[in-house]
Amino acid sequence: YAGAIVDPDDDWNERFEGNNSAVMTNGVPYSGTNFVPTPLTIRLAEDADEPNNSRHQSTNVSLPFTQSNLTVDEDSESDFYKFTLSEERKIVAMAIFDHINGDVEMELQNASGVTQASSRTSNDDEMIARILSPGTYYLKVYGDGAGSCNRYNLLILAADPSCGLGFEAGLIVPLIFMVRRRLGKRR
Repeated sequence: YAGAIVDPDDDWNERFEGNNSAVMTNGVPYSGTNFVPTPLTIRLAEDADEPNNSRHQSTNVSLPFTQSNLTVDEDSESDFYKFTLSEERKIVAMAIFDHINGDVEMELQNASGVTQASSRTSNDDEMIARILSPGTYYLKVYGDGAGSCNRYNLLILAADPSCGLGFEAGLIVPLIFMVRRRLGKRR
């Protein structure tokens, strides 16, 4: 946390008038032109599923799965979610977040760790839709780079593979708007 009481217009008589402004970069004040910035690490409170920062520590979930107020609690951190399918299913996974607060990405991996699908955009929300064979899978939700701490909501749904694109358009889009409305994130 950082705080300051600043009197930029010199409205108050003070013993020392030379400190009425400060330039802050990465949490470090400086003056002059010789400045070496220092990294600022911002962390959010860990969510209830921590530690789930690796495949070994992944959170086991049953489908359908929905959870809100999850966090990428430090820059470039990963959260893993593990699920098992007993038959071929169409999986739709969505991380709902505000990109302006940090870049969150997703990756779907099989039991061997091979990427089956990924979603890496510079927009709010990431979505993966994929038909998967029976087996164990991992969904990795992670922050991409510096300043990627963020809160997100996660939906993982399974449907009969014959549902086609109507499944996403008919169910996912209303779910996104419902979750955003509930969180007060109207567009």
